[in-house]
Amino acid sequence: MKTIDLRRNKKSRNRLRQSLSETLTIFYPIAGTVVQNSHVDCDDTGAEFVEARVHAPLSHFTQNPNFEELVKQLFPTADGTETRNLSVKISFFECGGFAVGLFLSHKLVDGSSAAAFVRAWGKTCCGEASGIIHRSRGQTHLRLASLLFF
Repeated sequence: MKTIDLRRNKKSRNRLRQSLSETLTIFYPIAGTVVQNSHVDCDDTGAEFVEARVHAPLSHFTQNPNFEELVKQLFPTADGTETRNLSVKISFFECGGFAVGLFLSHKLVDGSSAAAFVRAWGKTCCGEASGIIHRSRGQTHLRLASLLFF
């Protein structure tokens, strides 16, 4: 397994953003817009991507976990999430650690597909994208899914 050092190398940090973009081409509905809770317009709206600095070490959150503080500090805010299916917040800590907070619309994904998305993003970021299964847009089960919406 490859690892990348995001805190010391801006180029590597940009890789996180670029790999997200590449991963969204595979999971293309996530980059679209949910229209009237009935269908997805694959309009390439994209994801909200925010980088933040936390003026505390990561241990501040792990040694004395406070759920409310974790949500406020490490997850994307609710602003804009009505129109975005994916919001990402990368928080960099004083100690050099980082956390990735995600808002991923449950209108589009369940837990299993969210895990598949995060796994694919991680593999793409580390240059291991060859192990990702690419689905054809013409597959029968995807076409049949459109019949579920009246």
